Amino acid sequence: MLSLAFLIVETRGGERDFYLAAGFGVLCLLLSHHVMRGFVSRWVRHSVQQFLFKWTVRGVPALIALAIIGVSAFYALGKTMANSALAKYKATSEAEGWHYDFKDYVGEAPADEENFFMAKPFSGSLYTQNIGEKAVYLNPTIKTNVEAVLDLRVFPRDRIRKRTSPHLGDFANQLRAGGSGSFLSAPIPSMEGTDQEVIDQYFALFDELLRDLRKAAKRPKHQFPYPYENGPNIETDHLSKLKGITQLLNNFVRVKLTRGEAAGAMEHARLQFRLFEASGSDPYLIGQLVHIANGYINVHGLNVGLHLNQWSDEHLAEWDTFLTLDRNYFKQWERCIQGERLSVVHLIESIIKGEEPGATTDFVEDTRLIPKQWLVKDLIHYDTTMKQFIELIRKAGETGRINQRNISELFMDAQASGGLNTIPFSDMLLSANKIVLSKAGRMMNLFSAARLGIAIERYRRTKDALPGNLSELVPDYIAALPNDIFTGKPLEWEHNDSPRYKIATEELDSSSWTYDAVLAAIQAGDLDQLKAYTEGGWSVTKPGKEESPDEDPGMAGLMPGMGIFGGPRKIDFNASETEILTQQHALHHAVHSGNTELVRWLIEQGLDPNATANVWTHKPVEELDAADNIFVDMMMGMGGNDDSQRSVLEFAVSEQNADMVTALL
Repeated sequence: MLSLAFLIVETRGGERDFYLAAGFGVLCLLLSHHVMRGFVSRWVRHSVQQFLFKWTVRGVPALIALAIIGVSAFYALGKTMANSALAKYKATSEAEGWHYDFKDYVGEAPADEENFFMAKPFSGSLYTQNIGEKAVYLNPTIKTNVEAVLDLRVFPRDRIRKRTSPHLGDFANQLRAGGSGSFLSAPIPSMEGTDQEVIDQYFALFDELLRDLRKAAKRPKHQFPYPYENGPNIETDHLSKLKGITQLLNNFVRVKLTRGEAAGAMEHARLQFRLFEASGSDPYLIGQLVHIANGYINVHGLNVGLHLNQWSDEHLAEWDTFLTLDRNYFKQWERCIQGERLSVVHLIESIIKGEEPGATTDFVEDTRLIPKQWLVKDLIHYDTTMKQFIELIRKAGETGRINQRNISELFMDAQASGGLNTIPFSDMLLSANKIVLSKAGRMMNLFSAARLGIAIERYRRTKDALPGNLSELVPDYIAALPNDIFTGKPLEWEHNDSPRYKIATEELDSSSWTYDAVLAAIQAGDLDQLKAYTEGGWSVTKPGKEESPDEDPGMAGLMPGMGIFGGPRKIDFNASETEILTQQHALHHAVHSGNTELVRWLIEQGLDPNATANVWTHKPVEELDAADNIFVDMMMGMGGNDDSQRSVLEFAVSEQNADMVTALL
């Protein structure tokens, strides 16, 4: 017992649980022995006690020896039977066309000089790794330098939510104050000069990174050289770089569009889509999730350019090409799920064979004690379910529609039957796959909505008005109306004969395609444009539609992303103009534009000057207290470090605009 107590103190995790169970078992055995001994000594004759003692001394060791031999034989025979059953299953599976070698799905690696990932900046993420050991990066200096540069990112922060484009003065003020880049990184040095000079100084910090990226983008192929023999125990440093650089490029695109530099913005957009294309080659689920995130980021730049009327017809044609995803797009998702399938199958198989699994979690270590037959049963259950999932992905590619209900039912049934198994591998690992294709589908819907937005913009430029119905776009501006990837029905819009519309692809406005020329004009302080809209029939007092379209209660909106700092979940574009503008904080945006006449005009049209909004004010780093300083970078671009409710008048006072304050009194 003392030995067990020592082992319990010195161990952790699953191993400690084992010794706790062993100690509890020994205590139970001692208690049983004490109870039985007392019973025998009290109620059994002495001669019988001698007989029992004699045969107990002889029989117990024999029983223990038989138990040891039996358990050893069970495990030895079980391992042989498990290997035989596994070999038979894999042979049958391979005969059906399934493979168990990564190379059969990812193909041969391209030559280094043609491979995007073998050049800077991503060559810093290349590594080698022996099974069961930590990764060793091949180019640590490049890796460190790239991380240091990405730490300098500062995200343009909107002082008032719902901006359609960045405010250059606010962004320059962030830089002048010495903003903070990524989490816990050192703040960038404060900068001086005009708004344009300050922003140019900031952009110059990334010149070398972008030069390397342009060179890498010219390489025609892309495949990151994972050490597939390590199973799921992989390093994903290059994926964080892919997303970080995409975010950086998005800042370049948005700011350059606001400065009227459409050609420069388009150059950065091309690099964004080169990163999007490269991330799509990743054979692991985590890589495809980064691919989806990059897709959402890229579309943002297109939307900003449309609101600023910056994209040329040639640019729009190029964007349309970028956003066109054919049915072959599902093949990369099939390859990704094949990769996930093989990673887990190889992990369980290595445990069955007693090999080093490449993953060293307590859970994996504990499975070494599990009978191999049970592991084979669990492997087959997992592999069979994943193959059925892949068949559903193939069907989606054939039909052009994701049947999320069938996918959800597949995994719910698998979990229900997996609950009858002895080992929790399947139950633990299968559930994560239930919603991954719906995430891809929502991004595909957003791309389709963006292509529809391009067609609407082309129509607007020709007709000087938005179409009355989306069918007017076909075939001159788009070949056919795109369908919702979940329902198979054409995408619809919310439009109330105003110069704004929304194509809802998710429950949150931040993840849907929205075009709002009214709000863009207010933020730009363009009163003449608003008056031109009134001549076309729009007015601040325009009533809304009596009924909004019914929302689809089906599976299309399954598990929407969280809009943490996005304000209201939805703004109904079928509501009255007054309601829409109030929810968008139109008067605060008008004050921020600096156009006093615009503010007066909006109030005369019926907007409430007593309305309030969250207004963000940037604090210089040296003014932050200790708690603020820890989270300043997380708040930058998301929540703000001084975000308070202010009325229109209070905001005008904080802007130190005397004429605006006078107009509001």
